[in-house]
Amino acid sequence: RAGEETTDAETLETWYLALSNAVSGELPHDLLGVWLYPASGGAELIAPAALAADQLAVPTPPGISTQQLQLLEEIIRDAGYPSAMAVVIRSGDQPTGLLLFAALRGELYDERVRAMGEGIAAHLAPMFGRLARRWGLPDAGPAESMNPSAAALSAVATAISAADTAH
Repeated sequence: RAGEETTDAETLETWYLALSNAVSGELPHDLLGVWLYPASGGAELIAPAALAADQLAVPTPPGISTQQLQLLEEIIRDAGYPSAMAVVIRSGDQPTGLLLFAALRGELYDERVRAMGEGIAAHLAPMFGRLARRWGLPDAGPAESMNPSAAALSAVATAISAADTAH
């Protein structure tokens, strides 16, 4: 909304930091990249903002393949992160976001950790589904708009829950 850009950016940054901290105990990472796939198409980098300078091309819907995700992981490994894992956030059958975990320590992301990442993505899916549908649209009014702070706190709480129960 007009005049709230700073608040929205601050909310997203706070949400991102809370998410990163919440999952770091179970899913260690030195970098967590988060993208949204708006319903209108393309990919929007949510955080970290510094990643935009790298102009990293991420796979976009409709056809995100395992090979594309593996290529993205390889690019990240070539950039100096020996461990890399890309996980698609899906709302139903629709990709609505992407999580990219990377670590400076090698061989961290085995199948158990990948399952944990997929669990986190599943818990974030409802919020990303709403964001994907609303991204770039004018505010529909208080009755139809989601409260970003409440959604962010809810998503972080469910991610924490997922990390604690994914053992």
